[in-house]
Amino acid sequence: MTKRVDSWPEAVSDGLTLACVDCGQVPRFDYHVADEFWTLHVSEKSARLGVVCLPCLDRRCEGVGLANALVEIQWTGTNHTVVLRPTFRHVYSARR
Repeated sequence: MTKRVDSWPEAVSDGLTLACVDCGQVPRFDYHVADEFWTLHVSEKSARLGVVCLPCLDRRCEGVGLANALVEIQWTGTNHTVVLRPTFRHVYSARR
C-alpha cells in the first residue's frame, strides 16, 4: 500500500543526517527496537540520544536478542520512506 501525504507522518524517518557514534558512518536505514533492548545495549546517555547504526547495534549485542527486539526498519529513498516490519524471525547457531 502506498500512501501519499502532504505532511510527513509522525515516527517515520525522512532520512538520517547524524553519524553512528560507533563507526562514524551516516546510516542508510533507520530502525526501532524494544526500549529495554536499546537501554541494555546502548547504555551511554550520549549514544542513546544520538545514532547507533543497525550493524553496530548487532555488534554491541553480539547478535543476541536483536531479532526479537527489532520492531521495524525504515529505508529512506528520494522523497519516500519504506517501513519494513518483521513477519518471520529465524535465530540460528553460529557456524563453525
